[in-house]
Amino acid sequence: MIGAKNEPGEECFNFTVCTPKSLYKCLSEKSFVFGKHHLIISYYNYDIIWKAINSICERISGTSWKEVAEKLSRYGQWEFEDYKGYQEQ
Repeated sequence: MIGAKNEPGEECFNFTVCTPKSLYKCLSEKSFVFGKHHLIISYYNYDIIWKAINSICERISGTSWKEVAEKLSRYGQWEFEDYKGYQEQ
């Protein structure tokens, strides 16, 4: 869950976290893998995952939450991605 700093509310962004080893295993079972919304880490470590996602949040800015959320959705799947009726509060 990610939200605007010092503002109420948050929205869901999903990341598929995987390691090179897990990708290799997946590729041995089928010949391709799509990579959108994937976070690839060298080994599973919660702190690395937290730092990676937090670093994206700290780098992204915009004039509205919708603009920020759309930029974040380039990395994680936003719950309102491709939703046409989204309106800011």
